[in-house]
Amino acid sequence: MSQHLVSRSSTFPAVRLSESRDYVTISAVVPGFAAGDLEITLVKDVLSITGQHRSEVPGGFSPLHRGRRSNDFKSEIKLLNEVAWEDTDACLERGVLTIRLRKDAPSSRPPIPIRLT
Repeated sequence: MSQHLVSRSSTFPAVRLSESRDYVTISAVVPGFAAGDLEITLVKDVLSITGQHRSEVPGGFSPLHRGRRSNDFKSEIKLLNEVAWEDTDACLERGVLTIRLRKDAPSSRPPIPIRLT
């Protein structure tokens, strides 16, 4: 199995890469982030995951305690092979962002949409 992660810009979030013959899968642990707080972009061979807390407290309420500090982040992952845009997706479930990229395809694309499950 060849390694597809060349460099990352930060230590948060924890990221794991795995691969099969046709796909590279990236899993990032992003507790406390909603789908609207995350942006995923792919430009040539660099996958960027950015998280900025935008979630607001529901109307009429004010926060009394936050269990963890807000950790906005930007993580960049340099891939060793190009990926196909048409069979790429991202899923956020229970604080884990999973991005599945099909290997071997064209390079620069807009942000990857995140679906909630």
